[in-house]
Amino acid sequence: HTVEDSSGLFCALVMMAGIVVSQSRGGLTAMGVTLAVFCLALLFQRDYWRRGALALGVLIVAGLVLMQQFGKVEQRFGGGLVDEGDGRVFYWRVAEDVFHEHLLWGAGPGSFRYLYPMSSSPWQQTNPLNAHNDYLTTLCEWGLAGFSIIIVTLGLALAGVSRIWPFLKRSSADLGRKNSSRAAFVLGASLGLLSMTIHSVVDFNMQIPSNAVTAIALLALLSAHWRFWLNPRMVGRILLVVAVGGAVFFLGREGLQAGQEFYWLERGLRATSWSAQVAALENAQKIEPANFMTDYELGEACRLEAWKGEAKSDDQAREGAQWFQRGMALNPYDYETRLGYGKCLDWLDRPKEATKFFVQALMLNPNNARVEWEFAWHCSILKNYPLAEHWLERSLSVVRTREAEEYLDMVKRKIAEESQPAPPGR
Repeated sequence: HTVEDSSGLFCALVMMAGIVVSQSRGGLTAMGVTLAVFCLALLFQRDYWRRGALALGVLIVAGLVLMQQFGKVEQRFGGGLVDEGDGRVFYWRVAEDVFHEHLLWGAGPGSFRYLYPMSSSPWQQTNPLNAHNDYLTTLCEWGLAGFSIIIVTLGLALAGVSRIWPFLKRSSADLGRKNSSRAAFVLGASLGLLSMTIHSVVDFNMQIPSNAVTAIALLALLSAHWRFWLNPRMVGRILLVVAVGGAVFFLGREGLQAGQEFYWLERGLRATSWSAQVAALENAQKIEPANFMTDYELGEACRLEAWKGEAKSDDQAREGAQWFQRGMALNPYDYETRLGYGKCLDWLDRPKEATKFFVQALMLNPNNARVEWEFAWHCSILKNYPLAEHWLERSLSVVRTREAEEYLDMVKRKIAEESQPAPPGR
Protein backbone atom coordinates (compact mmCIF):
# COMPACT_ATOMS: atom_id res chain seq x y z
CA HIS A 1 0.00 0.00 0.00
CA THR A 2 2.86 2.39 0.75
CA VAL A 3 4.33 1.84 -2.72
CA GLU A 4 0.92 2.39 -4.33
CA ASP A 5 0.37 5.59 -2.36
CA SER A 6 3.82 6.89 -3.31
CA SER A 7 3.22 6.10 -6.99
CA GLY A 8 -0.14 7.86 -6.94
CA LEU A 9 1.35 10.91 -5.26
CA PHE A 10 4.21 11.00 -7.77
CA CYS A 11 1.79 10.81 -10.72
CA ALA A 12 -0.36 13.58 -9.27
CA LEU A 13 2.66 15.85 -8.78
CA VAL A 14 3.90 15.19 -12.33
CA MET A 15 0.48 16.05 -13.77
CA MET A 16 0.29 19.23 -11.71
CA ALA A 17 3.79 20.22 -12.81
CA GLY A 18 2.84 19.61 -16.44
CA ILE A 19 -0.19 21.89 -16.15
CA VAL A 20 1.89 24.63 -14.49
CA VAL A 21 4.64 24.42 -17.14
CA SER A 22 2.03 24.61 -19.93
CA GLN A 23 1.12 28.12 -18.67
CA SER A 24 -2.45 27.45 -19.78
CA ARG A 25 -4.64 29.85 -17.85
CA GLY A 26 -7.69 27.69 -18.44
CA GLY A 27 -5.85 24.55 -17.30
CA LEU A 28 -4.41 26.22 -14.20
CA THR A 29 -7.80 27.67 -13.27
CA ALA A 30 -9.57 24.33 -13.73
CA MET A 31 -6.91 22.54 -11.67
CA GLY A 32 -6.98 25.15 -8.91
CA VAL A 33 -10.76 25.13 -8.57
CA THR A 34 -10.92 21.33 -8.66
CA LEU A 35 -8.25 20.91 -5.99
CA ALA A 36 -9.93 23.54 -3.84
CA VAL A 37 -13.26 21.68 -4.07
CA PHE A 38 -11.46 18.45 -3.20
CA CYS A 39 -9.91 20.01 -0.09
CA LEU A 40 -13.29 21.45 0.94
CA ALA A 41 -14.83 17.98 0.57
CA LEU A 42 -12.14 16.59 2.87
CA LEU A 43 -13.03 19.21 5.49
CA PHE A 44 -16.37 17.44 5.96
CA GLN A 45 -14.72 14.07 6.55
CA ARG A 46 -14.17 13.42 10.23
CA ASP A 47 -10.88 11.60 9.80
CA TYR A 48 -9.53 13.81 7.02
CA TRP A 49 -10.48 17.39 7.82
CA ARG A 50 -7.01 18.24 9.15
CA ARG A 51 -5.37 16.95 5.98
CA GLY A 52 -7.89 18.83 3.88
CA ALA A 53 -7.22 22.07 5.74
CA LEU A 54 -3.48 21.56 5.41
CA ALA A 55 -3.72 20.81 1.69
CA LEU A 56 -5.93 23.86 1.14
CA GLY A 57 -3.40 26.04 2.93
CA VAL A 58 -0.56 24.60 0.87
CA LEU A 59 -2.49 25.29 -2.34
CA ILE A 60 -3.08 28.91 -1.38
CA VAL A 61 0.57 29.46 -0.45
CA ALA A 62 1.81 27.68 -3.58
CA GLY A 63 -0.44 29.81 -5.75
CA LEU A 64 0.83 33.02 -4.19
CA VAL A 65 4.47 31.92 -4.53
CA LEU A 66 4.00 30.96 -8.16
CA MET A 67 2.42 34.30 -9.00
CA GLN A 68 5.36 36.14 -7.42
CA GLN A 69 8.24 33.95 -8.58
CA PHE A 70 7.31 33.10 -12.15
CA GLY A 71 7.03 36.26 -14.20
CA LYS A 72 5.60 34.52 -17.25
CA VAL A 73 2.79 33.00 -15.21
CA GLU A 74 2.04 36.39 -13.71
CA GLN A 75 2.03 37.99 -17.15
CA ARG A 76 -0.27 35.30 -18.48
CA PHE A 77 -2.78 36.09 -15.76
CA GLY A 78 -2.20 39.83 -15.96
CA GLY A 79 -4.99 40.25 -18.49
CA GLY A 80 -7.39 37.88 -16.76
CA LEU A 81 -8.45 34.43 -17.82
CA VAL A 82 -8.74 35.59 -21.44
CA ASP A 83 -7.13 38.73 -22.92
CA GLU A 84 -9.13 41.11 -25.07
CA GLY A 85 -6.73 40.44 -27.94
CA ASP A 86 -7.00 36.67 -27.61
CA GLY A 87 -8.32 35.08 -30.80
CA ARG A 88 -10.90 33.20 -28.75
CA VAL A 89 -12.64 36.49 -27.95
CA PHE A 90 -13.37 36.99 -31.65
CA TYR A 91 -14.53 33.39 -31.96
CA TRP A 92 -16.91 33.84 -29.03
CA ARG A 93 -18.45 37.01 -30.44
CA VAL A 94 -19.18 35.34 -33.75
CA ALA A 95 -20.59 32.23 -32.02
CA GLU A 96 -22.86 34.43 -29.91
CA ASP A 97 -24.16 36.24 -33.00
CA VAL A 98 -24.79 32.94 -34.80
CA PHE A 99 -26.63 31.61 -31.74
CA HIS A 100 -28.94 34.65 -31.67
CA GLU A 101 -29.73 34.09 -35.34
CA HIS A 102 -30.43 30.35 -34.85
CA LEU A 103 -31.78 30.36 -31.33
CA LEU A 104 -33.71 27.10 -31.05
CA TRP A 105 -32.07 24.49 -33.30
CA GLY A 106 -28.73 26.11 -34.11
CA ALA A 107 -27.05 26.59 -37.47
CA GLY A 108 -26.19 22.90 -37.80
CA PRO A 109 -23.35 20.61 -36.71
CA GLY A 110 -19.93 21.77 -37.88
CA SER A 111 -21.32 25.05 -39.21
CA PHE A 112 -19.16 27.42 -37.13
CA ARG A 113 -16.09 26.97 -39.34
CA TYR A 114 -18.14 28.15 -42.34
CA LEU A 115 -20.01 30.98 -40.62
CA TYR A 116 -17.00 32.47 -38.89
CA PRO A 117 -15.30 33.87 -42.06
CA MET A 118 -18.30 36.13 -42.70
CA SER A 119 -17.36 38.16 -39.62
CA SER A 120 -13.59 37.66 -39.37
CA SER A 121 -11.02 40.41 -39.94
CA PRO A 122 -8.55 40.43 -42.88
CA TRP A 123 -5.74 39.52 -40.48
CA GLN A 124 -7.36 36.22 -39.51
CA GLN A 125 -6.80 34.02 -42.55
CA THR A 126 -7.34 30.69 -40.80
CA ASN A 127 -10.82 29.43 -40.06
CA PRO A 128 -11.23 27.88 -36.59
CA LEU A 129 -13.06 24.58 -36.49
CA ASN A 130 -14.93 25.60 -33.33
CA ALA A 131 -15.40 28.54 -30.97
CA HIS A 132 -12.79 27.36 -28.40
CA ASN A 133 -15.65 27.13 -25.93
CA ASP A 134 -17.65 23.91 -25.87
CA TYR A 135 -20.76 25.61 -24.52
CA LEU A 136 -20.79 28.37 -27.12
CA THR A 137 -20.02 25.87 -29.88
CA THR A 138 -23.01 23.81 -28.78
CA LEU A 139 -25.30 26.86 -28.64
CA CYS A 140 -24.07 28.01 -32.05
CA GLU A 141 -24.39 24.70 -33.87
CA TRP A 142 -27.15 22.91 -31.93
CA GLY A 143 -29.10 25.80 -30.40
CA LEU A 144 -31.02 25.65 -27.14
CA ALA A 145 -32.28 22.17 -28.01
CA GLY A 146 -28.78 20.65 -28.12
CA PHE A 147 -27.51 22.73 -25.21
CA SER A 148 -30.41 21.53 -23.07
CA ILE A 149 -29.36 17.92 -23.62
CA ILE A 150 -25.86 18.71 -22.29
CA ILE A 151 -27.15 20.62 -19.28
CA VAL A 152 -29.72 17.95 -18.41
CA THR A 153 -27.04 15.24 -18.65
CA LEU A 154 -24.70 17.14 -16.32
CA GLY A 155 -27.60 17.92 -13.98
CA LEU A 156 -28.61 14.27 -13.80
CA ALA A 157 -25.01 13.28 -13.08
CA LEU A 158 -24.81 15.81 -10.24
CA ALA A 159 -28.18 14.73 -8.85
CA GLY A 160 -27.12 11.10 -9.03
CA VAL A 161 -23.91 11.77 -7.09
CA SER A 162 -25.82 13.66 -4.40
CA ARG A 163 -28.33 10.81 -4.07
CA ILE A 164 -25.81 7.96 -3.88
CA TRP A 165 -23.33 9.74 -1.60
CA PRO A 166 -25.15 8.87 1.67
CA PHE A 167 -25.15 5.19 0.65
CA LEU A 168 -21.42 5.26 -0.06
CA LYS A 169 -20.31 7.33 2.92
CA ARG A 170 -20.99 4.80 5.63
CA SER A 171 -17.87 6.11 7.33
CA SER A 172 -15.01 8.38 6.45
CA ALA A 173 -12.84 5.28 6.16
CA ASP A 174 -14.37 4.73 2.71
CA LEU A 175 -11.87 7.33 1.50
CA GLY A 176 -9.03 5.34 2.98
CA ARG A 177 -7.95 1.71 3.08
CA LYS A 178 -10.17 0.07 5.66
CA ASN A 179 -13.32 -0.54 3.68
CA SER A 180 -14.47 0.06 0.13
CA SER A 181 -12.99 2.63 -2.25
CA ARG A 182 -16.39 3.43 -3.76
CA ALA A 183 -16.68 6.86 -2.15
CA ALA A 184 -13.14 7.77 -3.17
CA PHE A 185 -13.85 6.76 -6.77
CA VAL A 186 -17.13 8.70 -6.96
CA LEU A 187 -15.46 11.78 -5.51
CA GLY A 188 -12.48 11.52 -7.86
CA ALA A 189 -14.60 10.90 -10.97
CA SER A 190 -16.91 13.79 -10.07
CA LEU A 191 -13.97 16.14 -9.64
CA GLY A 192 -12.51 14.98 -12.94
CA LEU A 193 -15.75 15.87 -14.70
CA LEU A 194 -15.84 19.19 -12.84
CA SER A 195 -12.36 20.03 -14.09
CA MET A 196 -13.30 19.21 -17.69
CA THR A 197 -16.49 21.28 -17.54
CA ILE A 198 -14.55 24.27 -16.19
CA HIS A 199 -11.79 24.00 -18.80
CA SER A 200 -14.40 23.65 -21.56
CA VAL A 201 -15.34 27.30 -20.98
CA VAL A 202 -12.10 28.41 -22.68
CA ASP A 203 -11.24 25.43 -24.87
CA PHE A 204 -12.63 22.62 -27.02
CA ASN A 205 -12.18 19.53 -24.83
CA MET A 206 -15.23 17.74 -26.18
CA GLN A 207 -13.99 18.16 -29.76
CA ILE A 208 -10.97 15.99 -28.91
CA PRO A 209 -12.02 12.30 -29.07
CA SER A 210 -9.76 11.17 -26.21
CA ASN A 211 -11.18 13.84 -23.88
CA ALA A 212 -14.76 13.16 -24.93
CA VAL A 213 -14.33 9.40 -24.43
CA THR A 214 -12.83 10.03 -20.98
CA ALA A 215 -15.79 12.21 -19.99
CA ILE A 216 -18.30 9.62 -21.23
CA ALA A 217 -16.45 6.82 -19.41
CA LEU A 218 -16.52 8.80 -16.15
CA LEU A 219 -20.24 9.49 -16.59
CA ALA A 220 -20.90 5.81 -17.26
CA LEU A 221 -18.91 4.65 -14.23
CA LEU A 222 -20.65 7.19 -12.02
CA SER A 223 -24.02 6.06 -13.34
CA ALA A 224 -23.11 2.46 -12.46
CA HIS A 225 -23.07 3.48 -8.79
CA TRP A 226 -26.75 4.46 -8.96
CA ARG A 227 -27.54 0.84 -8.17
CA PHE A 228 -27.04 1.66 -4.50
CA TRP A 229 -30.27 3.70 -4.43
CA LEU A 230 -31.99 2.97 -7.75
CA ASN A 231 -33.11 -0.64 -8.26
CA PRO A 232 -35.60 -0.93 -11.16
CA ARG A 233 -38.04 -3.80 -11.21
CA MET A 234 -38.36 -6.35 -13.98
CA VAL A 235 -40.23 -4.02 -16.36
CA GLY A 236 -37.65 -1.29 -15.84
CA ARG A 237 -34.79 -3.71 -16.43
CA ILE A 238 -36.36 -4.93 -19.67
CA LEU A 239 -36.81 -1.34 -20.88
CA LEU A 240 -33.21 -0.54 -19.99
CA VAL A 241 -31.93 -3.60 -21.85
CA VAL A 242 -34.01 -2.67 -24.91
CA ALA A 243 -32.77 0.93 -24.78
CA VAL A 244 -29.14 -0.11 -24.41
CA GLY A 245 -29.48 -2.72 -27.15
CA GLY A 246 -31.04 -0.18 -29.50
CA ALA A 247 -28.28 2.32 -28.76
CA VAL A 248 -25.57 -0.29 -29.35
CA PHE A 249 -27.18 -1.34 -32.64
CA PHE A 250 -27.62 2.25 -33.87
CA LEU A 251 -24.17 3.44 -32.84
CA GLY A 252 -22.55 0.28 -34.17
CA ARG A 253 -24.20 0.69 -37.53
CA GLU A 254 -23.23 4.37 -37.69
CA GLY A 255 -19.66 3.54 -36.70
CA LEU A 256 -19.40 0.83 -39.36
CA GLN A 257 -20.77 3.18 -42.00
CA ALA A 258 -18.38 5.96 -40.96
CA GLY A 259 -15.47 3.52 -41.08
CA GLN A 260 -16.35 2.40 -44.58
CA GLU A 261 -16.72 6.00 -45.75
CA PHE A 262 -13.37 6.93 -44.21
CA TYR A 263 -11.68 3.99 -45.93
CA TRP A 264 -12.89 5.01 -49.40
CA LEU A 265 -12.16 8.69 -48.77
CA GLU A 266 -8.58 7.96 -47.79
CA ARG A 267 -8.17 5.59 -50.72
CA GLY A 268 -9.53 8.21 -53.10
CA LEU A 269 -7.38 11.05 -51.79
CA ARG A 270 -4.25 8.91 -52.04
CA ALA A 271 -5.00 7.48 -55.48
CA THR A 272 -2.39 8.19 -58.13
CA SER A 273 -4.72 8.13 -61.14
CA TRP A 274 -7.80 10.24 -61.78
CA SER A 275 -10.06 7.26 -62.59
CA ALA A 276 -9.11 5.44 -59.38
CA GLN A 277 -9.60 8.60 -57.35
CA VAL A 278 -13.07 9.25 -58.75
CA ALA A 279 -14.12 5.60 -58.31
CA ALA A 280 -13.08 5.54 -54.65
CA LEU A 281 -14.68 8.90 -53.88
CA GLU A 282 -17.91 7.83 -55.57
CA ASN A 283 -18.00 4.77 -53.28
CA ALA A 284 -17.65 7.08 -50.29
CA GLN A 285 -20.39 9.31 -51.67
CA LYS A 286 -22.77 6.36 -52.03
CA ILE A 287 -22.16 5.37 -48.41
CA GLU A 288 -22.87 8.90 -47.14
CA PRO A 289 -24.63 11.05 -49.77
CA ALA A 290 -25.07 13.94 -47.30
CA ASN A 291 -21.34 14.63 -46.94
CA PHE A 292 -20.82 17.73 -49.07
CA MET A 293 -17.04 17.51 -48.63
CA THR A 294 -17.01 14.31 -50.67
CA ASP A 295 -18.91 16.13 -53.42
CA TYR A 296 -16.32 18.89 -53.27
CA GLU A 297 -13.42 16.44 -53.58
CA LEU A 298 -15.11 14.77 -56.57
CA GLY A 299 -15.71 18.13 -58.21
CA GLU A 300 -12.15 19.26 -57.60
CA ALA A 301 -10.74 16.01 -58.98
CA CYS A 302 -12.76 16.44 -62.18
CA ARG A 303 -11.85 20.13 -62.48
CA LEU A 304 -8.12 19.52 -62.12
CA GLU A 305 -8.30 16.72 -64.69
CA ALA A 306 -10.19 19.00 -67.09
CA TRP A 307 -7.61 21.75 -66.70
CA LYS A 308 -4.95 19.45 -68.12
CA GLY A 309 -6.57 20.25 -71.48
CA GLU A 310 -6.60 16.69 -72.72
CA ALA A 311 -9.40 14.86 -74.56
CA LYS A 312 -12.88 15.12 -73.08
CA SER A 313 -11.79 17.99 -70.81
CA ASP A 314 -15.13 19.75 -71.30
CA ASP A 315 -17.00 16.63 -70.21
CA GLN A 316 -14.83 16.41 -67.10
CA ALA A 317 -15.50 20.08 -66.34
CA ARG A 318 -19.25 19.49 -66.66
CA GLU A 319 -19.02 16.48 -64.36
CA GLY A 320 -17.06 18.54 -61.85
CA ALA A 321 -19.67 21.30 -62.02
CA GLN A 322 -22.40 18.78 -61.17
CA TRP A 323 -20.53 17.61 -58.08
CA PHE A 324 -19.89 21.19 -56.98
CA GLN A 325 -23.57 21.94 -57.48
CA ARG A 326 -24.52 19.05 -55.20
CA GLY A 327 -22.09 20.32 -52.58
CA MET A 328 -23.57 23.82 -52.74
CA ALA A 329 -27.05 22.43 -52.16
CA LEU A 330 -25.90 20.45 -49.12
CA ASN A 331 -23.95 23.28 -47.50
CA PRO A 332 -25.16 26.82 -48.25
CA TYR A 333 -22.26 28.31 -46.22
CA ASP A 334 -19.32 26.71 -48.06
CA TYR A 335 -17.36 29.02 -50.36
CA GLU A 336 -15.04 26.34 -51.79
CA THR A 337 -17.78 24.62 -53.78
CA ARG A 338 -18.80 27.96 -55.27
CA LEU A 339 -15.25 28.76 -56.33
CA GLY A 340 -14.96 25.32 -57.93
CA TYR A 341 -18.27 25.69 -59.75
CA GLY A 342 -17.25 29.10 -61.06
CA LYS A 343 -13.91 27.75 -62.32
CA CYS A 344 -15.69 24.96 -64.19
CA LEU A 345 -17.96 27.51 -65.87
CA ASP A 346 -14.92 29.61 -66.82
CA TRP A 347 -13.35 26.56 -68.45
CA LEU A 348 -16.56 25.98 -70.41
CA ASP A 349 -16.41 29.58 -71.72
CA ARG A 350 -19.31 30.73 -69.55
CA PRO A 351 -17.54 33.41 -67.46
CA LYS A 352 -20.55 35.72 -67.15
CA GLU A 353 -22.54 32.92 -65.51
CA ALA A 354 -19.56 32.13 -63.28
CA THR A 355 -19.41 35.68 -61.86
CA LYS A 356 -22.40 35.01 -59.65
CA PHE A 357 -20.66 32.16 -57.85
CA PHE A 358 -17.38 34.00 -57.39
CA VAL A 359 -19.34 36.86 -55.82
CA GLN A 360 -21.12 34.39 -53.53
CA ALA A 361 -17.73 33.03 -52.44
CA LEU A 362 -16.61 36.57 -51.63
CA MET A 363 -19.75 37.16 -49.59
CA LEU A 364 -19.22 33.94 -47.63
CA ASN A 365 -15.54 34.69 -46.98
CA PRO A 366 -15.14 38.43 -47.58
CA ASN A 367 -11.66 38.93 -46.13
CA ASN A 368 -9.85 35.82 -47.31
CA ALA A 369 -6.75 36.58 -49.41
CA ARG A 370 -7.09 33.39 -51.45
CA VAL A 371 -10.74 34.08 -52.36
CA GLU A 372 -9.78 37.62 -53.42
CA TRP A 373 -6.99 36.22 -55.58
CA GLU A 374 -9.37 33.70 -57.18
CA PHE A 375 -11.87 36.48 -57.91
CA ALA A 376 -9.09 38.58 -59.46
CA TRP A 377 -8.22 35.63 -61.70
CA HIS A 378 -11.87 35.43 -62.80
CA CYS A 379 -11.88 39.17 -63.53
CA SER A 380 -8.92 38.67 -65.85
CA ILE A 381 -10.93 35.99 -67.68
CA LEU A 382 -13.59 38.65 -68.20
CA LYS A 383 -10.76 40.98 -69.36
CA ASN A 384 -11.71 43.42 -66.62
CA TYR A 385 -8.07 44.11 -65.74
CA PRO A 386 -8.60 47.19 -63.52
CA LEU A 387 -10.92 45.18 -61.26
CA ALA A 388 -8.46 42.27 -61.27
CA GLU A 389 -5.69 44.68 -60.23
CA HIS A 390 -7.81 45.97 -57.34
CA TRP A 391 -8.51 42.53 -55.91
CA LEU A 392 -4.93 41.34 -56.39
CA GLU A 393 -3.59 44.35 -54.52
CA ARG A 394 -6.11 43.78 -51.77
CA SER A 395 -5.10 40.12 -51.51
CA LEU A 396 -1.39 40.96 -51.46
CA SER A 397 -1.90 43.56 -48.73
CA VAL A 398 -2.74 40.70 -46.37
CA VAL A 399 -0.82 37.69 -47.69
CA ARG A 400 2.02 38.02 -50.20
CA THR A 401 2.48 35.07 -52.56
CA ARG A 402 4.77 34.78 -55.56
CA GLU A 403 1.91 33.58 -57.75
CA ALA A 404 -0.27 36.60 -56.97
CA GLU A 405 2.65 39.01 -57.47
CA GLU A 406 3.45 37.55 -60.90
CA TYR A 407 -0.20 37.69 -61.88
CA LEU A 408 -0.40 41.33 -60.76
CA ASP A 409 2.56 42.18 -63.02
CA MET A 410 0.79 40.50 -65.93
CA VAL A 411 -2.45 42.41 -65.21
CA LYS A 412 -0.58 45.73 -65.08
CA ARG A 413 1.01 44.97 -68.45
CA LYS A 414 -2.44 44.29 -69.89
CA ILE A 415 -3.71 47.58 -68.52
CA ALA A 416 -0.72 49.43 -70.00
CA GLU A 417 -1.30 47.81 -73.39
CA GLU A 418 -4.98 48.82 -73.40
CA SER A 419 -4.11 52.41 -72.52
CA GLN A 420 -1.76 52.82 -75.55
CA PRO A 421 -3.29 54.44 -78.68
CA ALA A 422 -3.89 52.20 -81.68
CA PRO A 423 -1.30 52.37 -84.51
CA PRO A 424 -2.17 54.61 -87.51
CA GLY A 425 -4.29 53.04 -90.22
CA ARG A 426 -6.22 50.77 -87.85
